[in-house]
Amino acid sequence: PNGPFSGGKYSVLEGGTRTPFITYWPGRIKKGVSKEMVCTIDLAASFASLAGVKLPKAAVPDSFNVLGALLGEKGAKGRAHLVQQDNGRGGNYGYRVGNWKLQRHDAKRKRNVNVTKQLANQPAPRYALFDLSKDIREKKNVAEQHPEVFERMKKQLQEIIDADRSRSGR
Repeated sequence: PNGPFSGGKYSVLEGGTRTPFITYWPGRIKKGVSKEMVCTIDLAASFASLAGVKLPKAAVPDSFNVLGALLGEKGAKGRAHLVQQDNGRGGNYGYRVGNWKLQRHDAKRKRNVNVTKQLANQPAPRYALFDLSKDIREKKNVAEQHPEVFERMKKQLQEIIDADRSRSGR
């Protein structure tokens, strides 16, 4: 069910979070495919915008207005980054920025339904960096080859966790 991606439901791997999203609105949305990143949490800010409702700063702190991307508008952008979390009890995070993906495993283990039970229970490194444009299965940690990206993304993820929100404002 997860196609070429590693992981499954409740994991921070792409197979657990990347899913097709179909929008349909006759006369408004033209047929097409977008590669823009959106998240279901973005529906709140996007639908508020569509309805002309201004959200309070403290409301839906992780929702971004990506209405243009949902409507398939030419040149529209999705979200710039996405924090992924396992089911909330595992303490694992994924942080996507473009084709870069940082994994943070506070639980010391990562769930991967594409490997044997024995391998799935192996300790995971606390941090790993992947270039999804070359490694969609998240198999090759490139943190040592890209230390600046690795450190920048670690810092950004920690800032988002500390702020308890990914959208600015309180």
